[in-house]
Amino acid sequence: SPALFFSRLWLVTATARGASSTTSGSRDNTNTTADTWQQSAPKPSDWQPWPYSWDVFPALYFAANPEGDYTVSQLRRIGKFQLAIIEFRQSQFLGEETGTGKWADGDEGSAASRQCQRLKQVTTADAPPCLTYRSGMWGGTMYPLQEAHMRAHPDAYLPHTSDCDGFTDYPLDIINEPPNASGIARCRYDFTEEAARTFFSSVLVQRGVVEDAHVDGLFVDNGQSVPCDGEGEYSARTRPQRRRLQRRTLDAHADAFRRLVDAGKYPVLSTTNRYSSVARPLVPWESDCPDGEERTVQAFADAGVPFARNNEFWMWNLGETCAAQLQNSKLELDDGIPVIVHAPYFRSGKGCLEGCFGGVQGDRR
Repeated sequence: SPALFFSRLWLVTATARGASSTTSGSRDNTNTTADTWQQSAPKPSDWQPWPYSWDVFPALYFAANPEGDYTVSQLRRIGKFQLAIIEFRQSQFLGEETGTGKWADGDEGSAASRQCQRLKQVTTADAPPCLTYRSGMWGGTMYPLQEAHMRAHPDAYLPHTSDCDGFTDYPLDIINEPPNASGIARCRYDFTEEAARTFFSSVLVQRGVVEDAHVDGLFVDNGQSVPCDGEGEYSARTRPQRRRLQRRTLDAHADAFRRLVDAGKYPVLSTTNRYSSVARPLVPWESDCPDGEERTVQAFADAGVPFARNNEFWMWNLGETCAAQLQNSKLELDDGIPVIVHAPYFRSGKGCLEGCFGGVQGDRR
């Protein structure tokens, strides 16, 4: 049922000041910030899987069908978008029908990859690039490679186990949901451990995405959520400890993204981070990042890796929060970083968030 889809509207902005309506990705010669660090690296604005300009921006499809494979009709509709991202709830409830009782029959990675393969078969030459999803924060037993690693290397995951059961126990038995079904307690990567960094880049990304012929790139969610968590929801680490964790996380992501780029595949990083010069958080959680976004940009530049940055909860609130998001995005564009935004759409409000309405329902301000 389409009503079960977790559909979203995604937009990607042009990446350079002064880009003309006819030349995608042209750069203003006065913008030296990005040019300085991109002299020996691929310029993100020159390496995109979609056309754009100041007059035309692509709409991106980010969703999943938790019931099973998309139908041919649905795939044709997805093919009208300029980019498709299949998220981690793909085929989530399939095990209820097949009898395995497992999330995506125990292999979420294959379920997502299969949608990319079928999208290309149905839409042929018009198929948009198709990316799949991995979390930059947690490991889940719906991915066989992750389950095996979580069992073999528990020390590669943080000891803070709150809310882990949804990623460890539930995927193995979505029907009965028994407690402690997996025997795995930890679920969030500790990238200060070499075993976590090596697994993420050389196994999870290399084998699960780079070597998958049907997938064109990777969306890494919650890229800096744990290091930026000042409330202690995800770990009990002090701020200096979170700084070290953030830097080792960047090491893992840079290596993984380098592998993707070398294979001609596109990386997207979703993060709540912001430039240090932007005073107000972009969202009111996971916003205490020890290192500002400029260090992230520099780390990927040093690795010669172009990437796009995703913004969740884009303009979900007006006023100072909205202003901070716009200010931060301008700095990203000045640095040549493509910006993807998640813009929630509410049909009853004709696309506008609650912040666009007054006290009377339907009174658009």
